[in-house]
Amino acid sequence: MKTRNKLETTVILRDKGLPVPDTIGTEDILYAYDMAKNMKNIVIKPPAAPEDTVQ
Repeated sequence: MKTRNKLETTVILRDKGLPVPDTIGTEDILYAYDMAKNMKNIVIKPPAAPEDTVQ
């Protein structure tokens, strides 16, 4: 299982039937703001640092 990419891992777990929170991944601040307005609770995480990226 790939665990370096949080969004990809979330999708894999959801596809396997495990409960995961609703998740949105974006680099567009306006899109993020619009989506956050419609959610009750949110967690905002910064993008991964370049040294954390696996290629």
